[in-house]
Amino acid sequence: MISRGNFLTMQFDSQGNIFPYTTIPISLSEFEEVFCNNDHRKSLLVHFYSVLNELRDIVGSPVTLWIDGSFATKKIDPRDIDVVAFIPFEIFRLKENQLSKLKRKTEFVDLYYIKKFPEEHTSHQLTWFDQLYWLHFFSSNRKNKKKGFLELNF
Repeated sequence: MISRGNFLTMQFDSQGNIFPYTTIPISLSEFEEVFCNNDHRKSLLVHFYSVLNELRDIVGSPVTLWIDGSFATKKIDPRDIDVVAFIPFEIFRLKENQLSKLKRKTEFVDLYYIKKFPEEHTSHQLTWFDQLYWLHFFSSNRKNKKKGFLELNF
């Protein structure tokens, strides 16, 4: 991704996947500008914002999201938006029922969670394993071709 003033250029490979093949930080306004270029995508964005608002209400603290799936490509009519939310483990433990309900009721947003344990916590390796799983899953498509994905902090 190259930013020139207020003009943003997201790079894609010949298959329509994000390039370079890594995690690409993006702001919410950039996300909207690059990926919401038709009515179908805009309708998916409405569902995404609904999930973001509910997630913000439940968690009440900053959250990192990894965004992938066909929405994070040049595909004209993606089916949904794939999202992994990193939730501090203390909040996850306290709000697990609400987070589970949100995950079940989301429409057009496939929502998953990673419990984020601090590095000094005895269960930190669970965060590390989950992060590696999603990093691997989001870094290639079904044909095992490399691709990048998005990271959004809100």
